[in-house]
Amino acid sequence: MAHATTIEIHGEEFVILPRAEYEKLLTGIANRGDATGYPPLPPADAAGNRPARETLQVVLARKLIERRQKLGLTQQQLSELADVRAETISRLESGKHAPNAATVDKLEDAMDKFSATAPVRRAAEVERKRTARATSPRKSATDSKRQLKPPRNH
Repeated sequence: MAHATTIEIHGEEFVILPRAEYEKLLTGIANRGDATGYPPLPPADAAGNRPARETLQVVLARKLIERRQKLGLTQQQLSELADVRAETISRLESGKHAPNAATVDKLEDAMDKFSATAPVRRAAEVERKRTARATSPRKSATDSKRQLKPPRNH
C-alpha cells in the first residue's frame, strides 16, 4: 500500500493518497457493496432484471444491517437479545443466506423491544451480561432448582 498523507484544513483532517490507491479502494467498495458495508445487489441481466431470490436476500440483509446499526447494536449484542447465534446474523447480513420466519420474528421482536428502551443504557446492559456470563462459573441444574423453590415458613 502506498503512503497516505494527512493534512488539516479549518480544523478538519483530510487524507491524501495516490490516485492508484484511491482507485483500488473504489474497486474494493464496488465489489463488496457500498461504503456502509452493505452487500452488493446481484448483477442485472441484459434487460436490467435481477434474480428475485438473491435480490430479496440482499434487500433483507441491508435492512437488517441498517436497523441494527441505527440501534447501535453489534451483531453479538443483537444475537444475545434475539437468542440467535451471532453466526446466523453474520450470514444473513452477507446477503447470501435466506432467513426462516422464526429467525426474522426473533430479530424483529428483539429490535422492537430494544428500540423501546434507551439504546445506550440497553447496549451497556447487554455487554455487562455478556461479560458476567463469560466470567461467572456455570450453575448446575440442581442449583437452579434450589433457587426456584420459595423459602419454607415454619
